[in-house]
Order: sequence, then structure tokens, then C-alpha cells
Amino acid sequence: MNSNMTLKRNSREQSHNRRKILKKVWENETISRAELAKQLHLSPATVSSNVAELVRMNYIRLGKEGDSSGGRKPIMLEINEDSLAAVGITVMKESVLSSLVNLKGEVIDSRLDKYTLPISKDSILSTILFSIKKILAIWNNNQKICGIGIGMHGVVDYSSGISIFAPYFSWHYINIKTLVEEEFHIPVLVDNDARVMVLAEKWFGKYRSLQNFIFLSLDEGVGGGIMVDGKLFRGSGYAAGEIGHIHVKENGSKCICGNYGCLETVAAIPRIVGEIVDQIRLGYPSYITDIIGDKPLNLIDFDIVLEAVKKGDDLCKKVLSKVGMYIGVASADIINFFNPEAIIIGGKLSLAWDYFKEDVRETVIRQSMHECNKNVKILRSSFVGCRGDIGAAALVVDKILEENFLQSLNK
Repeated sequence: MNSNMTLKRNSREQSHNRRKILKKVWENETISRAELAKQLHLSPATVSSNVAELVRMNYIRLGKEGDSSGGRKPIMLEINEDSLAAVGITVMKESVLSSLVNLKGEVIDSRLDKYTLPISKDSILSTILFSIKKILAIWNNNQKICGIGIGMHGVVDYSSGISIFAPYFSWHYINIKTLVEEEFHIPVLVDNDARVMVLAEKWFGKYRSLQNFIFLSLDEGVGGGIMVDGKLFRGSGYAAGEIGHIHVKENGSKCICGNYGCLETVAAIPRIVGEIVDQIRLGYPSYITDIIGDKPLNLIDFDIVLEAVKKGDDLCKKVLSKVGMYIGVASADIINFFNPEAIIIGGKLSLAWDYFKEDVRETVIRQSMHECNKNVKILRSSFVGCRGDIGAAALVVDKILEENFLQSLNK
């Protein structure tokens, strides 16, 4: 009994050390065994034995010789980004984007599949399964698929993989995790589509040094994710980050949540396009009418808005400037409450970053406390536009660095 307990304890300790070593190599990109021992406060022997095992598993590879202050030059260690791959899925309003992503967040291949009409629960779920099947078909057998990550809108119970409420689909309590795992027999993780982008920034983005930040996803809807001390904060009921429902406008339009004047009513892409269309109908001049010609106004989309604003269209500039002000109002509340290092803005609206960023910054300075905002950066996402597939893959990568998940991959 005592012998078995000792073996289990040693196994847990080894797994814990391997996770720490793998994470540290990941963070440094290239590092020596001696530096690993120093940074992790482990003995050289412990580092060497665990590195040897990680090399054997193909998670770490030997790189070039490093610099030496005397004696033999060290062999540097690197992540073998092609040893594992994750499938990242983002479930959108009208389609599913699926990608095969390696350990450095590089997209190996991807595909977009639209839902069959009429859109229903069955057509959405069958499209998810079809898209995963097709993306797995291009899988290189030398790579181990370590998991499938799925990001979707609404309230998602991360622990069970259940979509509690998805307003665009009008469904409640759909067990996405079980459905996909039973079909493919690969570990599946499901979370909110804005929250997974926090993990994309953490592992694959330009701002990996940030430990406390808020991610704003401005797309078909408006959502958010919260990073606290390097950890994704989900909330007690997995609903943290519903930033789209911060009140920003008096006497505003009705929101999908039932309230009025929410950020989503003024900063979601359909609302922005709708405001521009309404102004054109009222006779406000715009380059958009030249772009679309005789086509009906209801064919205007955000791509056309981007084309017009880049040509200097006054109407589009005016609307985007006001949107930036509203984003700033919500951001000021967030900054007063959380005092983060940064607000990172992503989603499709980030493609128009240059036309609203100063309005966000000016409103934040004007409406939040100086002690809260003085060091806060307002940044554009590393993933301009919308790459929820990378965020969903990052959900898997984040889990890999927990020892039990890493251990389970090698059984």
C-alpha cells in the first residue's frame, strides 16, 4: 500500500514537473536546461530526466547551440510545434469555421461550412460534425490530435460543454461536448467565443506578457473575456464577460437581452450597418450609393462600409466615431471596476480600428478615474478581424498545460 502510494506520488510529481518545463519552454521559445533549472527551482538532474522524456514524447526538440560564459555551449530546447495539433471550431450565426492548428497557433488548414437551409438545431449540429470530419480528413498521421476546441456565442458551461443559452439559435441546454466526443472519440472543450479569444491572446498573440486584461469582441454581437492574474475568469455561472449588455445609451434601442441601450445595440456589426442604411434613407450623402449602384440598400454589409470609409466617406466616419465613443463608455466602466493592464479590441469591427480608436481612448480618459486609467492601454487584437478558430484551438492548448490532460495524451 505504501509502495503504491509512493509510486503514485512520484508519477504526479513527474507529470507536474513536465508540465512546468513544457510551459516554460513555450514561454521562452528557446531555453537551456540550466536556465530551466534556475527559473523553475528544480535540480539539474530533475530537469534533464524530464526533458529527456519530453523529447522522447516529441513535445520538445533540441535546437541550436546557445551562448556560453565558459565551458561547453548549451543545447537550446524548443517546442516541437508540429508534434500535436488541435482542431479549433467557431460556431457562427450562419456558418462554422474549422481549422487545424499547431502548437504555435499556426493554421495548418481551415474550411468554412454554411448551415443547410432552413437553419435549425439539427442543421447547425450536423454542420458542426460535418466540418470537423472534413478538417480531420487532412490530418497528418504523424501529428497527434490533442483535442477539439469549440467556441460559440451565449452562455456556455465550460465544465460540462453544454451550451446553456444561444440567443441566435434560440436553444437552451445543448450538450455540444458529448455530441462531438461520441462522434470522434477525441477530447472536446467548449466555451464562449469571446472568452476563447482571451486564450488566443495569452498563448499565440502579441501581448503574451499581459496578466490582467479585458478582451472585447465586436462582431455580429458584442462579448468579452476577462484575464485575471494570467487565468481566464469565467464566473460562478460561466456567464462572466457579457460586456455587450453594459448600458451605454439613454433611450436606446431594445437589446436581444430585453433591456434598452446596451453596448450591443450600438456596436454590433448589424446595428452599425443598420444605422448607416437608415441615414442614407434619410438622404445623408455617402460613397456607399456609388459602390452599390442600383442594388437595394439591404445588400449593404460591413465590407462595403469598410470600402467606403477607406475612401473618406463622412457618414461612415461619423457613425464609427460615435461607436468608438460608446465603446469608450463601456470600457471606462470596466477600467474603473477591474483596473486592467489593457483593453484589447477584436472581432470584425477591429478591421475599422483606425476610424474609432481615438474616440475610445478619449472617452476612457474623460469618463474613468485617472488612478484607474493612467496605465491602461487600448489595443487592437493580435487577430485582426475574427479568428475564433484560433481561440478555440487555444482552449485546447491551455488545457494541455494542466498535468492530467498532458498525461492522458500519452496513455
